[in-house]
Amino acid sequence: VASTAKPVAAAAATANSPNIPRRGKVHVGWIIWGTAGLLLIIGMSIGLATRNDGTETAARTNEIASTPDGMNPFDEPEEEETIRNSLEIMTSSSPTLPRSSAPSHTPTLSPTRPPTNAPVTSKPTEIPSASPSMKSSSFPSSSPSTQPTLEPSESPSIEPSLAPSKSPTPKPSSAPSKDPTTSSPTQKPVIINPFYMGENFVTNRNLGIEVSDGLSVRLIARTGQKVQYANGDSSSLRWHSKSDAAGIIPLNPDNPLEDGYVYVSNSEERGGDGGVYGLYFDKDGNIMDYKALLNGTSGNCGGGLTPWNTWVSCEEVRNGQCWQVDPITGMAEETKLGANDGGRYESVAVDDRFPNLPVFFTTEDKEDGALRRFVASGNTWDALHSD
Repeated sequence: VASTAKPVAAAAATANSPNIPRRGKVHVGWIIWGTAGLLLIIGMSIGLATRNDGTETAARTNEIASTPDGMNPFDEPEEEETIRNSLEIMTSSSPTLPRSSAPSHTPTLSPTRPPTNAPVTSKPTEIPSASPSMKSSSFPSSSPSTQPTLEPSESPSIEPSLAPSKSPTPKPSSAPSKDPTTSSPTQKPVIINPFYMGENFVTNRNLGIEVSDGLSVRLIARTGQKVQYANGDSSSLRWHSKSDAAGIIPLNPDNPLEDGYVYVSNSEERGGDGGVYGLYFDKDGNIMDYKALLNGTSGNCGGGLTPWNTWVSCEEVRNGQCWQVDPITGMAEETKLGANDGGRYESVAVDDRFPNLPVFFTTEDKEDGALRRFVASGNTWDALHSD
């Protein structure tokens, strides 16, 4: 009985007495609940601080984007730099708090940092000026005006140069040129490797003559001797004396390089022993023939070629005449160039710009000699034999 009562008494004492072990359990529970509440308060504070920071940043951004009309915060570098510094100061004023272990109950509605790029605005980058911009010239006479000038300016708009230009602009002539070119040449000239006389002369020792540098020379005839042909034969006539003016006429004007040419040469012998002779070549320069084309004249000095490929030989004697010679047909006839009274004629030149009206000029070899002008009719042999 006694042993049974002890445990009951002990149990009653334990249940009824306010001892330390029971109070210790109650205090531990309050501490746990207090700690949990404190952590909840700290988490809510962090969420509110983050939300306020984002709200302020968004408000600043909206304030920048809603700048009044006519102003742009990005116009000037100083204003843009000031706004950027303000955003950096505002952002750094809120300290960065360590993350809590518990998630925030309040969601973040706005970004915590300002945008990296400036907001895009439809405002113009520059404020338009009230008056149009005008660039003045390099030498303005006065400040530019937007209104037209009603009266002429006293000073020139451009400062004149100090030195005159090297190439002055001549005033156009009121009268037309005397000899305009109104037609094209009847025949295009054929030039094969033209030679231009050089300044240096070379002595050909075999012939005892001087020639321009670059020329080649060969002997084709001697005065008083027969001419040697390429086939080995020789001419029946001896080369004429007192050779003077000469010219070259193609045997076929339509194809001058394929049919050879004639070298026509004057003889200035007097007393009716003068005349014109022809030396004939093939296309390769080989001598083919030599013959007389005009006999019984005197002092055949100069002359000239016609547009229709004949030769005019002029007598340089008193009452001399000008003779037309055709080395192809062998025709020779006195022309109208010397007129009825004749003269001491030297040379002939022709202006063939008007083919149907060629103008011939004939000179005389004396101090008071006249320059004769003859307008021919036509462009053939007969043009020099009719008035």
